[in-house]
Amino acid sequence: MRQAKYIQIAEAFQRRIDNGDYTFSTIPGAQRLADEMGVSYLTARQAVQKLIDDGVVRRQSGGRLEICAPQNLIHEKLKIALITPGVFDGVWPMAIRMAAQRYGCMLRTVSYSHDDDPVIFEALNGDFDLIFIMSVRDDAMLLNKLLQHKDKVVTLFHDFTSLGLRCVDGPSPVAIGKLLNYLKSLGHHKIDMLNTQPMNRTITERIKEWQKFRDKPGNYGRLHNFPVESFKNPVLKAYSVALELLDSRDFDATALFCSSVDTATGLLRACYENGVKVGKDLSVCSFGEPDRAGMLIPSLTVVNRPPPDPEIDAIIEQFMHISDDPDRLLFRPESEELLLGESTAPPGQVSKQLKHELVSV
Repeated sequence: MRQAKYIQIAEAFQRRIDNGDYTFSTIPGAQRLADEMGVSYLTARQAVQKLIDDGVVRRQSGGRLEICAPQNLIHEKLKIALITPGVFDGVWPMAIRMAAQRYGCMLRTVSYSHDDDPVIFEALNGDFDLIFIMSVRDDAMLLNKLLQHKDKVVTLFHDFTSLGLRCVDGPSPVAIGKLLNYLKSLGHHKIDMLNTQPMNRTITERIKEWQKFRDKPGNYGRLHNFPVESFKNPVLKAYSVALELLDSRDFDATALFCSSVDTATGLLRACYENGVKVGKDLSVCSFGEPDRAGMLIPSLTVVNRPPPDPEIDAIIEQFMHISDDPDRLLFRPESEELLLGESTAPPGQVSKQLKHELVSV
């Protein structure tokens, strides 16, 4: 027997609640619900009344609806938000999603389309217990807002632990020095750096680590820093910059450290079009994203980033009060390894390294 229309609407409404759709936005009344669902006001009103009768929502004194806490649970589900730019995907969101499932948490992904998108502040003000946020630039106003909610905010990649904010990060930028020393052990002394990522705390730290290496006796290199604006494509910028760089008579480096795999991707394409054989004429390396790095041609040598699952689990356990380290702020992998690809070799020699050879440093 076909369900009554108002029951279908009520079930769809409850699924929205279960998915955290109203964690940082107003619950619609009957008229708005009718407009959204394309049904009559009477049908929507019946659906709302059913949810009230079922104890899912209740009506406040002012007439607005609010969600009722589940009565059959000892602990309410932890409500988690992932605030991310629309272009952010891959291993990290998947790790957070899978961890939320393992611990029985509610997860809401909030995507923003520009740095001043009001949805960022709406989500920070929302009824979340734990908020992961990936921002593409440092911003004083946003940082102040994060500090107001530091009891529930976790930054991704940008380390503000000195201010009391929790952070999940990749390997320490110090590992860049170990990567560059590896290149030096192959015979490279002129190692340039190329950056086309938007400037932020993470990129600044990577540049500083390269500069520390460059400033040591016997090392040489130039910084080619052409950061794009937020939400612009760093791959295309790296491609155009690299075309000019490779055509320059002043370019004499035997190796290039790229600030990100995106930057390295644009460089590899420029090398291919200019007949520069990466791993023979020029060695190229970068930081993080081992899955992507291993799929490039040639495969890219990087500072490896193990899957972030242990760190994400530790964060959630801390917020669920089952952690043995409740005061921990920085969550990053303990090991620092290099993933050696085909893109690095002694100057002038074809690389014979394995595509996925891990080396402790």
